[in-house]
Amino acid sequence: MKSVYSSGSAQGIFSFFSVGLSAVSFALLSILMALSVFSCAKQEPPADLEPPPTPVLTAESRWAVANTTYVRIMIEPDSKSDVGGILRKGDIVEVISKVGEKDGRTYWLGVNNPDDDSLGWVPDEKLDVYDSPDRAQTASDAIKE
Repeated sequence: MKSVYSSGSAQGIFSFFSVGLSAVSFALLSILMALSVFSCAKQEPPADLEPPPTPVLTAESRWAVANTTYVRIMIEPDSKSDVGGILRKGDIVEVISKVGEKDGRTYWLGVNNPDDDSLGWVPDEKLDVYDSPDRAQTASDAIKE
């Protein structure tokens, strides 16, 4: 019987490697099969899976953050109107309407102040408008820091 080690020929060396590679291939294939069998085990889904509530948004629903130290909420969309309330820098309001558009620019925003549920009008340059309450809250937090 001829030993693979003693032949010294290229054929003997290749025979040794082919035996070694097939053993390694078999071991890897066995590991992969075992992993695939255990990963396919049936798992029970979580019982209390419920999506978070989604707020109802309309095309007009926007949120704004006061960007000036004190912002007057006017009773009417006019700078000579009576003051109906005050916002402080970083306060969040819901924008419910717009008036006075000229050349694509809005001059007055109708707002609802959720803190006291008051309605009024604010010049648009006093507010930064956002498309969601979360973004408005993030901006408010950054302003107040």
